[in-house]
Amino acid sequence: MKRPWALVLLAVSPLPPELTFEQLDRAEAVFARKGCVACHVVKGNPAAKGQLGPELSKLYKRKPPVDPASLSAYILHPRAENPLDPMPDMGVTPEESRTLVEYLLSPRPKRPRVKSTPAPAP
Repeated sequence: MKRPWALVLLAVSPLPPELTFEQLDRAEAVFARKGCVACHVVKGNPAAKGQLGPELSKLYKRKPPVDPASLSAYILHPRAENPLDPMPDMGVTPEESRTLVEYLLSPRPKRPRVKSTPAPAP
């Protein structure tokens, strides 16, 4: 079943030019909570180490660009167009879909590297 309200949700607000760290944290939490990390890799997300689904790190760089509304509809109901699609319906809400679309189709900021200092010798 198609969910036309998903298209409205995406049409109302444009994608950010780059995610903020707050948006990144929220998106990574949804990505983990919905089980996306089990199948997909997203570089920079240490939890996303799946090998079954496609690697999604540079989805936002694709030419021609991925349509946000189509991606949202797919995330919400992956088997609507093709019942044999291997991606299961993960029970993603429209709000979570918007968060995931922003995560996948917007550049992500790089987290600053924290230099570890060795513990002093006893």
